[in-house]
Amino acid sequence: MKCNLNLHTGFQYSTIPGLVDRTLNTAQTYAVSQGVVLSSNISEKVDFTVSYTANYNIAQNTLDETNGNYFSHTATVKLNWIIWKGFFIGGDATNYYYNGLTQSFNENYFLVDPYIGKKLFKNQNGEIKLMAYDLLKQNNSISQTVTASYIQNIQTQMLQRYYMIMFTYNIKKYKGATTIPSSYQRNG
Repeated sequence: MKCNLNLHTGFQYSTIPGLVDRTLNTAQTYAVSQGVVLSSNISEKVDFTVSYTANYNIAQNTLDETNGNYFSHTATVKLNWIIWKGFFIGGDATNYYYNGLTQSFNENYFLVDPYIGKKLFKNQNGEIKLMAYDLLKQNNSISQTVTASYIQNIQTQMLQRYYMIMFTYNIKKYKGATTIPSSYQRNG
């Protein structure tokens, strides 16, 4: 089985000065991330991707009033399988986890997005599929902002479960090597 393995690492740093009751305060934030992605086309009919990314965020203020650290991760599994005569099934499942934010903002939820469809036309360059987004109705969006004077946690209402029928037609021509017109070829 041929697979691709990708690793990625990230680091961010920022410093923001500000005044709190006429006293200088400096907010420093650090974010470290590490991730891995494994993908494979097992055959012409099956392919998958498994990925995981972990993030650790540190916020420090010189006045020690609004310090905070939190951990988050995203874990995803994707699958596409052509099961019979152009009919296919697949989808993805993603786990989002946040810990260390204020108690009401610690989250652990799943997004599950399955689909079923059919390849169309002689060269199978078209497809129609029925997709379900957020099948478990858990979609959520949270973020944290740290400044020199406050920490703000934001939770946004997201569009939850919905269904969509989608038609796609791929326009491509790969019938051989591309030739260079004679007007562009070098002489001699």
